Amino acid sequence: METSSGPEATSMQMDDFFDGWLSVPPLEHLLVDPPIPSTELRELQESPSTSSQAGEHIETPDAAVTAARKRRGHTKSRLGCVNCKKRKVKCQETWPSCANCTKRGYACRYPTIFTQTQHDRIVSEVIGSPRPVVRLSDTPKSYSADDMRLFHHYLITAYPFIPNYQESTWLRDVPAYSHQYDYLMHSILALSGSHLSFFVDDGMTNALSHRQKAIVGLEQAFTRQWPPKPNEAHVMLATSYLLAFQSAYLTDGMMDHILSLRGCAMLSNYILENRLGGVFSVEPSMLSTTLELKLDNLPILDQTILRQGLDSLEKVLSLLQGLNDHSLEKAISAQLVETFRALLLPRQQADTQCSCSPTSDISKPEKSGSSTIWPFVSSSLISLHINNPVLPGELTASFEKLTTQPSLSEVDQDHEMDHVRSFRALMSSLLVLTTWPQEEVLEFLRPSNQLGSVIMAHFCAVRSVIAPLSAPNSSLKIPMMSPIEWTEAIVERVKDDEQTKWSLYMEWPARIVKTLRCCLSQKSTITSGDIQEILLKDPGAFQEGRPTMLWEVSPS
Repeated sequence: METSSGPEATSMQMDDFFDGWLSVPPLEHLLVDPPIPSTELRELQESPSTSSQAGEHIETPDAAVTAARKRRGHTKSRLGCVNCKKRKVKCQETWPSCANCTKRGYACRYPTIFTQTQHDRIVSEVIGSPRPVVRLSDTPKSYSADDMRLFHHYLITAYPFIPNYQESTWLRDVPAYSHQYDYLMHSILALSGSHLSFFVDDGMTNALSHRQKAIVGLEQAFTRQWPPKPNEAHVMLATSYLLAFQSAYLTDGMMDHILSLRGCAMLSNYILENRLGGVFSVEPSMLSTTLELKLDNLPILDQTILRQGLDSLEKVLSLLQGLNDHSLEKAISAQLVETFRALLLPRQQADTQCSCSPTSDISKPEKSGSSTIWPFVSSSLISLHINNPVLPGELTASFEKLTTQPSLSEVDQDHEMDHVRSFRALMSSLLVLTTWPQEEVLEFLRPSNQLGSVIMAHFCAVRSVIAPLSAPNSSLKIPMMSPIEWTEAIVERVKDDEQTKWSLYMEWPARIVKTLRCCLSQKSTITSGDIQEILLKDPGAFQEGRPTMLWEVSPS
């Protein structure tokens, strides 16, 4: 698969890294006297000795030089960053990155004690010196009380949860940089306003205004200088993620969502290839200890939902098998099949599971030693690499191999459920949209492309079923109204024509979106956590395309 590279910049040299972002000079810099200028020191050395009056001490030039060079005593600081401590060099202790780490492109990390003492040190230095010690911006901008309300809402609940498990980055580092980059601040306010609009009526107008300003600022950053300096590359990445997240709250934001993620892919690849240090840790693999534990404790998904989805996808694969080219459509379809197929149980075990009441709670498996009663993901599979969906990588499933299977919805008796492989395939389906050539992606997403719409309807339906189970806990409160409306719009635009009866391929995704629409009517602020609850406690709603029985009485 070919990937596009950034514009050539052979005639340009990388400028020095940005330094001094929100930097606070260490206290000893304010207290130590400045060194004697070299001209004065030379005069002291060249001036002849003079006699003094009787009884007075005669000071020689050597003594004067020695006194000038004498250093004051100082208190050794133990608040330096980890990198400076390892290199045994003096740390400037500036926030969020010291000058040493900024110069070398390292990710600057401080010990816990630093964050506990930083506030007291800043206050003491401001009181003790009339000079400004924190420079927020060369050209300060004024923000309204509504903007400050949005900023507060972002810090409390509206911050993103990707890249995977970097919550502290979004809450600490990104807000700090927003004082230097207006377009980053506008993207923060835009995301917060769109999120807040689900709960109050006056958030969306400001959100769209801030979004436009963020987009204009980001476009200027791309055209102003390429390649960008390390700090700004990370700021541009943060802005792209924020705009991608905000578009997920917009009714017509699906295209913007995918294009913003493609921007994240380009910037992440540039940061990784050039080893640019900054606030984000860009890694080729998403697999982390936290994600391992999450995937290792996922419940079993209803097998009827899986088999219904696989039967529908099998029809799509049969249609694609008779077409030449269409490599993008085949790639996405194969990943969606593998996402469901990896979660299948052999038929006999599945029948045992289906004998349980559909509305009963599904408890976690009892463990005895290292084995489990229910076949959760095997611990031996946890080491499997999971591609970062915004970095080029190998796809999980092969279209050609899947088409040789006699039935996609049936597996052998020795088949083991593999949540890691399912999650990896789900990320691979997104990987196609973020890294495939842009002209092919745009053609695939064109509303009049009936085949593309059929596959995108399945893409949205599969993600609606799988994502709530594997998403971080912090994402379970995210409103899902807009993604549901995206899927609805895709289903509605698929129409039969003279050559193909497209409706035959849309029965299953239409059933899934019907259930989601019913649930949205029952609860307008439906979240990812709500969908997770329905999947586990009332899977029959998705099997039958009906409202959930869990909310017969409107939830508060």
